[in-house]
Amino acid sequence: MSESVLIHGLEKRRDLNFLKGSLLSVEGREGRLGVSIDEHAVREQVFVKSENLSHLPHNPMQILRASPETFARVIELAPPYSTVSLQPGRYEVNLIIHTPITLRGGAADPEDVVFCTQNTNIPCIVTQTPGRVSLENLKVISTESHANASYVQGRINGTVTVLGGGVEIRNCVICFNRHPDSGSPGPYATPAVHVQHDAHSDDPCSVKAMGKVLLQDCKLKGGLLAFRADVWGERVEVTGAAEHAVRGPAGGSIELVYSDVFGNERGGVVCENGKVRLTNCRFSQNGVGVLLSEMGEGATDLKVVDCRITSHRHLGIGLLDTHKSATLA
Repeated sequence: MSESVLIHGLEKRRDLNFLKGSLLSVEGREGRLGVSIDEHAVREQVFVKSENLSHLPHNPMQILRASPETFARVIELAPPYSTVSLQPGRYEVNLIIHTPITLRGGAADPEDVVFCTQNTNIPCIVTQTPGRVSLENLKVISTESHANASYVQGRINGTVTVLGGGVEIRNCVICFNRHPDSGSPGPYATPAVHVQHDAHSDDPCSVKAMGKVLLQDCKLKGGLLAFRADVWGERVEVTGAAEHAVRGPAGGSIELVYSDVFGNERGGVVCENGKVRLTNCRFSQNGVGVLLSEMGEGATDLKVVDCRITSHRHLGIGLLDTHKSATLA
């Protein structure tokens, strides 16, 4: 015998017509259970075996569908830890995310779902939540108009800017378009991804360690700057940065495996007062392949295993100051 169960938290919503056909997933004792918007699009119902009702979680994960036309409304209603499944198309946004959610393109090709902004030097996506935000199967584009585009109102901005919590980015391309007034092509002054402490926020959570930045199967054009964060990347391509490809200052850690860092003006990987682990990576045509330095107290250590570090303008590996630990294998 099946039962109809009202999903917690949606009882008072009466504006769900645009969500009709969306899905939820619920973990029960016997695995994942089917969920859908009811035929009146008034509330969401779960049909499960009656003996499984006591095993339903209080706040099941929800999967909501969105198109470029409905995205603004869907993202406004999306509860914490939900997934927004995006139909192919071009989403023109200056998106600020205040709750931990997942934005997921519907296909394996990130070119099918494009997030972009026409406002120059402003992040396309800003996350400002103590929880984790996930981006999957997306192409995210900002427009860079001049050489100091990364500095706006005293703050460094990236195409994706993280002001709290952490971020998981899988199978994404994150880059810039050149504004017609930007002059001749050159390296990107603005990082593709920037993780930093929000000095303007009263939320104490944003002052804590930034958590982990996880990157898998991504292309970053413009680099990654992670302030007080732990960066872990697998099969990541980082190129075209005017500064450093991957920088983890202030006691953070950087670990890259099977990644390719090339064509960046300054360092391939730079870390101050932190740890760097590089395994099966390639570094080429950067100013410096790997650079470790110290600022104030703290120590920096480096471990390199089965990496190719070639064709750099200055150094393959640079260790500044004396309190260093380096292991090459």
